[in-house]
Amino acid sequence: MQESTGTTPCPQCAHENTADTKYCGNCGLHIDGLCPTCGIQNAHSTHFCGNCGFDFATPAAPEPTDAPWSPPGPTHDLRSQQAPTGTGAPVQSSTPPQFRPSSIDCPRCHHTNEPGAAFCFNCGLPFDGATGFRQGNLVGSIPAYVGARPGGFWMRLFGLVGDLIIIGFIYSLLAPALIDETALETFQRIRYDGVQSPQSFFLDSALAVIYGSTLITFWATTIGKKLFSLRVLRPDRSKVSSPRAVGREMVKTITIAFFPAAVISAAMVAFREDKRALHDLIAGTVVVQR
Repeated sequence: MQESTGTTPCPQCAHENTADTKYCGNCGLHIDGLCPTCGIQNAHSTHFCGNCGFDFATPAAPEPTDAPWSPPGPTHDLRSQQAPTGTGAPVQSSTPPQFRPSSIDCPRCHHTNEPGAAFCFNCGLPFDGATGFRQGNLVGSIPAYVGARPGGFWMRLFGLVGDLIIIGFIYSLLAPALIDETALETFQRIRYDGVQSPQSFFLDSALAVIYGSTLITFWATTIGKKLFSLRVLRPDRSKVSSPRAVGREMVKTITIAFFPAAVISAAMVAFREDKRALHDLIAGTVVVQR
């Protein structure tokens, strides 16, 4: 076929080009008439090849590449890789992932500390160098101490003094009506005779057991212990049941009444790693500070 003379319109954008133009000056379409499929020379700016019907005006779509799949190298992002077609298995890599050190959340006050901190910047809780509280073998085996610390000797002593003051106040209100003896008379008897009357001892002990067991059952602490952030729990972090709390307070009251037992119990709190007193071991409880 012979090429036309003069100007010819582009089959794609209808722009008028000269007869010898190979590419459209407006859209860049190849318009010299040479078919890329069969090699036949057509008229300039023709729309379809006269031999094979190739469409000169429609740009050819890029051919897909059928490159074979290859496993990712150590620098590839494994999250963007897919398994080979038909296997359904995730891509495995022989290179272990690299982890950056994260900040440390304090288990006591939840303050966010810098990675590798040895102590909490906010409350001073010591860490084990990563994320945990420094604990020995005995303390580390008790779940109730996770995120807390054993109630120390002085904190427990101050809490006990606070509870005894409250129990003494309740005793002073009830003693005149129940045992016909005032609190001052009871104090003087103990001062001069060294012992309480049976009625006074029974009332004082009963008030201590009822006071401590009731608050520990429903509140997991007493008023005196609450002032020093102390809680009474089971070693598995569960709350103490009412019968167990009653038994604990009974043993505690008897221990306080007999001086040798009181000294032994106090020494246990002072020197044992888990700070459990004699009544804690018998009742199966722990005192934690949070």
